Amino acid sequence: MPVPSDVHDLLEPHLRRRFTRVPGPDAVRIPIQWVRRVFLPVTAAIGLGVVGVVGPAGCGLGDDRPRVAIIGDSITWQSSGPINDQLGDQWRVDVRGVPRATIGDMVAEASDMAARSPQQVVVNLGTNDVVGKVPPEQSAADLTALLDQFTGVECIHLVTVHDYIFNYDDGFVTQWSQATNEALGDVARRRGVNIIDWNTILAFRLAVPGSPDLLVDTVHPTPAGIDVLVDVYADALATGCPTSAP
Repeated sequence: MPVPSDVHDLLEPHLRRRFTRVPGPDAVRIPIQWVRRVFLPVTAAIGLGVVGVVGPAGCGLGDDRPRVAIIGDSITWQSSGPINDQLGDQWRVDVRGVPRATIGDMVAEASDMAARSPQQVVVNLGTNDVVGKVPPEQSAADLTALLDQFTGVECIHLVTVHDYIFNYDDGFVTQWSQATNEALGDVARRRGVNIIDWNTILAFRLAVPGSPDLLVDTVHPTPAGIDVLVDVYADALATGCPTSAP
């Protein structure tokens, strides 16, 4: 859901001050075409970049733990260790994160994850759609295609994109993130997908005076931010989807 305007007005100047070290236009940026054509196939082959984690090893835990698939971009990629550490006792976790990936980039990966028959799925994608200005209607179509891979899943959770992403060329791209969240939210509601409102959770936590830094660069969470995010995942997985969801 959109962050209330009074919180929004408070946070934007606060974040502008907080992220004074946001890289400038000369920072190295990897073209998404390179990610699609080179990074995805190579990392899938050698086990880098695409993170695949299935529960903690050597803990004497059997395969009776329910499976959960968590699919995302670099936020998921950097969070894979804490996700495994915090969720692995209760869940057989399959984590796949690819830096710079859009929703459309991860449809094939979703198909592979679906073959493992997870009971629940967490989708944390859309940030790179916003940064790359993928039209919201295209992001919605890509999300539909991704969700189509997970047939027969008990519950799917969609993590919202937060409103304070900084784009090298345009500054804060709040309007684009809001439009993307709206389009993805429409798909989620039609499909009975549970929405994890990371946007609102993050906004209210950042608005608390003296709160720890939860973002490194307006996109990627700090270790404290990762802990908050994984706690939110744990709560969502424990609760599941409303019984009215298909």
